[in-house]
Amino acid sequence: MTRARPFAIVQAVVLFFVVEAALRAVGTRRAARWFGARFESGDSVGTGNHGALLLTSRESNSLAGVELVARRWPFGPPGGCLRESLAAAHVLRRHEPCIRVAVEPGQRGTLAAHAWLEVAGVAATDRGTFGSVLSSPARHVGP
Repeated sequence: MTRARPFAIVQAVVLFFVVEAALRAVGTRRAARWFGARFESGDSVGTGNHGALLLTSRESNSLAGVELVARRWPFGPPGGCLRESLAAAHVLRRHEPCIRVAVEPGQRGTLAAHAWLEVAGVAATDRGTFGSVLSSPARHVGP
């Protein structure tokens, strides 16, 4: 996993503020389009093309910043998986990412939800997977 440089962290913080504003102003589906991702429901992780995904060093560094900020983001619901997915979608927009949301019944009649970003059918934003799912310019993931 690439270590986030200070500028990438600042960029990620700004991006998270924009994501937060977009979610509050226009909702999830439109925000996903704004940030360059399709929005789909369901849990199809692992059904896409598992070819190599080669990231530029800039993308890799930006994703490290997004992951770092996501762990500490004080606004929105705990976990912030949707916000992290939208921010990562913006970074990876040239790879045609897809944001997936799964909802299931929670405790006492509530709903539990989780969002993640998929690139080429592989989950890219579940905690700690940036380094294993997406590759840096020096190496690639795939068969």
